[in-house]
Amino acid sequence: MMANNVAGKGHFLQLYPKAPLLSSDCTRWNGVHLEYHQQPPHQVPENALNQSRIIIHTQRLSSPLVEYMPPQSLQFGKTKRGDVTIIPAQVNNWAIWEKECHFILLQFHSTIFEQYASEGISGSDIELIPSFSRSDPLIYGIGWALKTVVSQKLIKDKRLVLFSLP
Repeated sequence: MMANNVAGKGHFLQLYPKAPLLSSDCTRWNGVHLEYHQQPPHQVPENALNQSRIIIHTQRLSSPLVEYMPPQSLQFGKTKRGDVTIIPAQVNNWAIWEKECHFILLQFHSTIFEQYASEGISGSDIELIPSFSRSDPLIYGIGWALKTVVSQKLIKDKRLVLFSLP
């Protein structure tokens, strides 16, 4: 099983066969990393990374996607555009797909999540819950907006304001 800190350049080769088509490596985002992937059929090895990940599917996957995150066990299903998988840091997981898969990968350190979540939520126990692929239009919109900003190279500061969501 893979268990390490992979944020930054070159880490994608540990999980995926091809480099991302787009990456936020050129930005100065502190603690947040974005990649846009178009991956061939693949089996992601079992892993538990130090960063939390949100995987946002950007198109329908015609073959079943098999996901595993204990204690939830296995999920088999076809994903559609806007489906989101949430994998908190240190959660064992793996996945298999049999057709080309397109997705946005957001990775971030738990401290970043806790910092921003605590600004909008009262209470001290903030936790990111693992979730298999399911529709989430808000997260899809945020992911697509971030991808658009990176692709247009409009980064001017470490802080990003989202003016509109698709």
